[in-house]
Amino acid sequence: MLCPVKYQTEPGNNVPSNQAASAASIGDIIGSNIAAALAFDNHRDVDQSLSALAADRSVVRAHVFNSQKQLVAGYARDDERPNGRQPSSPEETLRNR
Repeated sequence: MLCPVKYQTEPGNNVPSNQAASAASIGDIIGSNIAAALAFDNHRDVDQSLSALAADRSVVRAHVFNSQKQLVAGYARDDERPNGRQPSSPEETLRNR
């Protein structure tokens, strides 16, 4: 099973273990919400779940892929400059950490 959301923190960001655990919990909740939305092909709910990431300034970007490994949605922090190219697969997001 693929994890549908990918988080990326800023380079050099040393996250204390309690914040890492909190981020993992938030990721689990948002991931569950997104998985349910994808099951019903509800892109509005996917986008709404991703918008919740704006509350955590340590999240730079996230990408959502469906079971066919196709990019469904993405989130980028307001001050994050997009490079104009979205990842083509979940594996690519992990390579470009």
